[in-house]
Amino acid sequence: MLTALEAVRPDVTAEYLGGTYIVNAAASGPHTRALFAIADLLATRVPSGYERATDIRVEFDDQIIMPDLCVIEAETLLGTVGDAAVPLSELLLMVEVLSPSTESRDRTVKKELCAAAGVDYWLVSPGTTLADHWQSVERFDFGGGVIGSVGL
Repeated sequence: MLTALEAVRPDVTAEYLGGTYIVNAAASGPHTRALFAIADLLATRVPSGYERATDIRVEFDDQIIMPDLCVIEAETLLGTVGDAAVPLSELLLMVEVLSPSTESRDRTVKKELCAAAGVDYWLVSPGTTLADHWQSVERFDFGGGVIGSVGL
């Protein structure tokens, strides 16, 4: 039997949750706008020694997830080579931008994984107008809310 890390190909944006291999669709325009706006907002609020990152393979309890955005210790990020996944517990914050195809998993499985690992988790609803990059941000401070509200 394959491990979660072996099951998820490194050249595909995919996750392995609950024994199911899930290939994610490309992000929409509103999703991308919200993601970049949150990343920009976090730019000056990430604690020293940490960085914002995307396209990181994260492992917890033999499951692989690819958060839209995370805050991770810079040394851990620099030490991630090739197909390696980082343990979820190494993240300070995990952010998911909600989309119709992922909302159910984002609100249940991923939220539960972050709670179990003690990692702060944000769910971002994309904006619906050019003036709004996002409608709302739901914060779950499973790790103590180190970054805070950052002006949300």
